[in-house]
Amino acid sequence: MIELAAGALVMVIEFSVIPEKREDFVAISSAQTETVRARAGNQGFDVLVDPKRPEIVAYVERWESGRAAGSFLRVVGGARVDREAAAVRDGGAADFDLRDD
Repeated sequence: MIELAAGALVMVIEFSVIPEKREDFVAISSAQTETVRARAGNQGFDVLVDPKRPEIVAYVERWESGRAAGSFLRVVGGARVDREAAAVRDGGAADFDLRDD
């Protein structure tokens, strides 16, 4: 994580994925971009891949503050993330959703 002088926060999060399932993971993640971008304090959310690293998918998130990022992470944290990550891992990715319950 990088916290900028003005209080903005940039996070680069790397996920290890099965290379053969990477496109599924990217599609599911990309479908959530507008939901994440609509969250209070979000200044950007991108899903990135590197053709030289097929086992990695990266998110780049930009938040107006660490507090805004923390608020979002609390919404998607805990058992909910565990449940949805398991759905992605097991092929039930259509159930993955970052909107508030």
